[in-house]
Amino acid sequence: MDRSKSSAGARRSLDDILEHHGILGMKWGVRRTREALAKRPKLPSSADHTKAHDTAKVVKRHGTRAVSNQELQTLVTRMNLEQQYSNLSSKSNQGSIKKGHAQIKTAVSIGKTANEVHSFVTSPTGKLLISGAIVAANAAKKKAGA
Repeated sequence: MDRSKSSAGARRSLDDILEHHGILGMKWGVRRTREALAKRPKLPSSADHTKAHDTAKVVKRHGTRAVSNQELQTLVTRMNLEQQYSNLSSKSNQGSIKKGHAQIKTAVSIGKTANEVHSFVTSPTGKLLISGAIVAANAAKKKAGA
């Protein structure tokens, strides 16, 4: 390849050039944390929830006298439904989990105790204790029979 033609080859077409100008609105040198990247955007609230939330704000600031009977009834109904849903979902899951956890804990403790007894009985100390108990029982039988 001839080096004298390098100036002609230095001119490139616009298709060969890659340029990057960043992302619109992005701050240079600012990085988001893993927690910020993991956060999901909030889902839009339903009309019922928004109405009940607004009524709850008014009641909190000015009391129940500041809202109409219908607004108060809507708020109470919404709060009752949310409470019922919360109770149903938490009781059904947590109750069964707690029961299962208690049963497994009991089974593990029984197995642990049985394993400890077996280990003790098969140890030299356990064998000596058992033979001593047998000797004492035989001596008690002779004494009771004589």
